[in-house]
Parts: sequence; C-alpha cells; structure tokens
Amino acid sequence: MKRNCILWKPIISVWVFIVFCAIISSKSFSDTVTLEVDASTSKGGIPYLFRAGVFLNSLPVDYPLEKFFRDQRPGQMEFSWDFYPELLQCNSLKEFINKLPSSNLSQWVKRTNDLGGECLIRLMPVPKWLWGKDDGFRNPPLDYDGWAKFVEGIVNYFNNQLHIDAKYVVWDEPDGFWHGTERDYLELYKHSVLGVKKANKQAKIGGPATSGFEGKINKGASIMPLMYNFIAYCSRTGLPELGMSRLPIDFIVWHVFDAVPISPGRYDLEVGKVKKWLTEFGYDANMEMNIGSWNALKNYPSVGLSGRDNEFLAAYIVSSILAMDKAGIQRHIFFNLFEDWIKTDKKTEFIGEQGLITRSYVVKPAYNAFKAMGMLKGKRLDVKLADPFLSAVISMDEQNMYLLISNFIPPDEMLKRSVSVTLNVKGYRKTDLKRYGLDRTFLEELLNKRRPLEDIQIPERVKDDIRQVVNYAQKAKERQKIPVDMEIQFKNMPFEGNLKYSQYLIDVNHSNCYAIKEKVDGAVKRTRNDAWQEGIKYLSKIWSKEEIDALQSMRERKVALRELFKKVTEKKKKDLLEAQKVDRDYFYRKIDDINEWPAVKLQKVEEDIIQPSRSFRKGVSLEPYAVALIVLSAS
Repeated sequence: MKRNCILWKPIISVWVFIVFCAIISSKSFSDTVTLEVDASTSKGGIPYLFRAGVFLNSLPVDYPLEKFFRDQRPGQMEFSWDFYPELLQCNSLKEFINKLPSSNLSQWVKRTNDLGGECLIRLMPVPKWLWGKDDGFRNPPLDYDGWAKFVEGIVNYFNNQLHIDAKYVVWDEPDGFWHGTERDYLELYKHSVLGVKKANKQAKIGGPATSGFEGKINKGASIMPLMYNFIAYCSRTGLPELGMSRLPIDFIVWHVFDAVPISPGRYDLEVGKVKKWLTEFGYDANMEMNIGSWNALKNYPSVGLSGRDNEFLAAYIVSSILAMDKAGIQRHIFFNLFEDWIKTDKKTEFIGEQGLITRSYVVKPAYNAFKAMGMLKGKRLDVKLADPFLSAVISMDEQNMYLLISNFIPPDEMLKRSVSVTLNVKGYRKTDLKRYGLDRTFLEELLNKRRPLEDIQIPERVKDDIRQVVNYAQKAKERQKIPVDMEIQFKNMPFEGNLKYSQYLIDVNHSNCYAIKEKVDGAVKRTRNDAWQEGIKYLSKIWSKEEIDALQSMRERKVALRELFKKVTEKKKKDLLEAQKVDRDYFYRKIDDINEWPAVKLQKVEEDIIQPSRSFRKGVSLEPYAVALIVLSAS
C-alpha cells in the first residue's frame, strides 16, 4: 500500500531546514563525542514503545510467523483481512465468522497476544455483502447497521471467545483510501463504536488514522483537518442505545512519514496539537498517542537510493522511536513487516520497498534494528549525550547493562522536505519569508556560500540562524561520509567481579544483507530452483514421466498452479498440494540458513572481559547510519 505523503511548498521547505538546524545547533561539534552513563540513576522501566510494532499487509504463517516471534518482542501489531482472500471473498457475515478460527489472521493475533503483544484490528475494508456498488471495498457500506453487526461479530470472536484484549482502529488513511465523504467516514466510526461496545464495553476503539496529521477527506471541503473534525464530531454525537452521550475515543491515531527524528520536532508539535484539541472538546489529553504507520518513504539520493534495504533505515528506526518516546507517544506501528505482497519485475530481493523482510523472507538491517531494541531489559538509566546526530538509550537488569546507540544523519533531502513543525517551534510564520525576502534560490545561495552573509540586510537574529544552519549543514555532509569517534564513560557500576563486554553492530558491513546482495540473490535463486526440484522428486514417485514433463512445461511458461487445479482430478490436486508443501518446507529451511549467516543476522562483532571497577571508559567508532548495541554482563 503506497502512502500519500504531504508535499510542502519549496520556499517553506527550505525555511524549515534552516529553523530545524537552528534548533539543534546549540549542541556542540567535536572530534570525539562523549557519552556518559550513570548506573545509579533510574528513569523507570523500558517503554512498551520500544517493542517491534509492525503493520502487516500480508499474513504468511509457518516459517515467516515463527521467525518473527523467535527473534522479536512483539509490540502493537496491526492486522486486517484486506489482502487475505480467504476472508476478503466471504459473501455473508456467517461465512466470515465461521472462517475466522482457521484463518491466518487468527494465528497471528493469537501468537501476538501469547507473547505480550497488542493486537490492533483494522476495521477495513467493507465486506462484499455490504457493498452498495461493484468493487465497494473502499466505499461506504450499503447498510451502516449491517456494518455495526459485522464489527460486533469480529469483537465477539476475538475479545469474548478468545479473551484477547484486541483494539480496533476504524479504517486506514481515510484521507486517501476512503471513497466516501468526511460525513460518511464519521458515520462509519459511529457505527463501529456501536458494534465494538455492544459486543464488549471494555474493548478499545480509535481513529482516524490519517496519512498525515493535517490529512483531509475531500480536500478543500473543510478548513480544519479530519483529526480536528473527528474529535469535534465524537464530542457532540451520542449513542442513546448504549447510554452514551458522546462517542468514545480510547486512543488517537495518525500516520507520520519521513519525519526528522529530533526532539523537539514534528512528533512533539503534533502531540501538542492533538492534546489541545482533545482538551477543547472535553476528552482526556493524556489518552494513548498512537503513530499508526511510519517509515522513510521517500528516496534520498545524497545517501543512495537503496536506503530502505541497507543500514540507513536501521538507524532511522532507532532514532525515530527515541524521538517518539521524548514526544510522549506510547504506541507505534512501523510500515511494514513483509514485502511478499508487492508485485515487481525486479529480479532481486532488494527492491527498495518498505518491509523489514524481503519477498523471500530474508531479514534486512532494519529488522535487526528492532531485534536490538527488543534486547533492552530492566530499568532505564540516564544517559548524557551532546551530539545532534547520535541517539542513545540505556537500561539495566540484575545481571546486564544494555546501551543502544544510533548514528543517524538526516540527509539534505529529508531536512528540506521536512514539515512545518520546526517553524512553530521557533515562532516563524510565512509572513517572515516575505518580509526578509528569503526565497528558495536566495537561501540555497547562502547555504552553498555563493553569497556572503555579511552583505545581506536582515536582522541579526535571522543572520544567526543562517550562520548556524551553514555550520550544521557542513557538519552533516561530513558526518554522512566519515565515522564518529565516541568515548563512553560508565559510572557507579553495581556489578562485582569481571564483566563480559559484547558489542552488536549494524552498519555498512555488518548485520546487513544488502552488503552481500549478490550472494544473497544467488542463494535465493538456487533455493527456489532446488525447492521446486524437491517437489518434483515427490511427484515423480506417484506421477508418470509425461505428467511430470507437462508440469515442468507449465512452470517454464509461468502458468499458475491454480490454473492447473481447474483441469485435474481431486486426487491430482491433493498430490500437487503435498508437493507444494514439500517445496515450501525445503525453501523455508534454506532461507533460515541464509538468515543465520553472520553477515545477515544481528552480528556480534566484539567480545572482551573487563576487570571489575566502579567506573571505566570505552572507545567506540561508528560509521554513518550505524546502530550499536553494547551489553555488559556480570560473571
């Protein structure tokens, strides 16, 4: 599912770039960065936000499911039947509910719940029996009361029969994927509340899950964004049949893409706005803030076009989650886990898409970043770090200390395309641009030193901002190309005896399947061919040579097996299904072997024994877009 991202006017984008850099420029630049850790401090437990919260556009089971839950600590996971034909094609509520228990959807939901994850069920799309027109998946339902009954049936199954505290979000990005009016969407939310709360009063429901904070349905029809109108509508709309004077909002959801991971920044200002609106209409401003989908969707030529396949996205993930945490966000859902639903003609695993796992289920560096975050345990400690590009978090349990560091340098394109939140932070408005004559060409000439700053007749305050941005931009360009040297200072260590020092690393050469992409592509191709031959070996024992040759010919002509199913007997169908299982099981075993290659999995690059001491120092060097996890373990 591609995302509709907000595009800002060029002149504003450049000004955002300047103000952003002015905010962070107060942090010092030096050749060696110092990171201080005081083990005697405590900031509470590890936020649930740090778990692997992901968006599933597909629901594969067997190895893909087992691999994820073997490696990750699941957080909030968003599920739907939107890309799952077995439920998508149901023709009645009874058929849908009867198929739920055996569905892949239920397997994922139950396993997530068993391992401490939260299940967020996306109420989308409209089922076939409620269509008002052909292809009505994205259109308002023919019967809103029928929609409420549909929702009630889903909640009754997951929350009442399975006793899972599933949550429900109404639609996905209605500002793009809803083909009705804003009023139609709000009516859908009302009847979704009716279905959810009628089935289980304790079940939670939220929205509006817009593609961006300012997203609107039928752009131009409303002055205010859907988020504001959604809260206002809920505050004045009751459900007398349930004794409700207004519609509940149990959590508030919106999507964010390509945000610069700083604090204060875009996350902080959007949280501030929604809290203000919630308060305005009498809702609890401290309700759950939920980023329902996020990623770096754009391409960034200054760091290469393969950022979502390599270490760039890994560092972006860690730095972004830490920025969300500082902004007061409690839940997130990364878009997305798998890429097996994406159609492409590219003959490689590395297609530059948004998943953590490739089409053939090879784990990417971004997947390893979530795995590293999931290794944080115990209580959170205070960390002091004065560097605009480094983010860090540290925790400690009875036997171990965990320090996670991300070296993310925002590429030029991300800064220039950043949204207007940093303008609000500094108090600038569009009128400032006109007053100072700061258009895009003018500012770029300053940034590239084609015009001397001293000759420009603007206030000294603005000159100071420009001086800061030039300094920051130059440093950013340097840091995109060179490693950063760090000295980590550990103080007040509580452990006695020797300590085991371990370092895991994700960078251009480690925990990075993209670094060996040719080797990975070759191995996947061989595995697919070998898996097919395993299936053929099975069939060769029970089919004639002529039948095997016909099957081989169909494969060469790229005829789908489902077409063959239409032409063979029931016995042959069973044979084919069994051969398909043999093929698949072999394929998964070999893909798992690839995922265990040292260069692909989360790689430990250093081990050492440290003599006992209440404090010590350790030097670390990180490449651009590196993520390091340091673990100190008591003997």
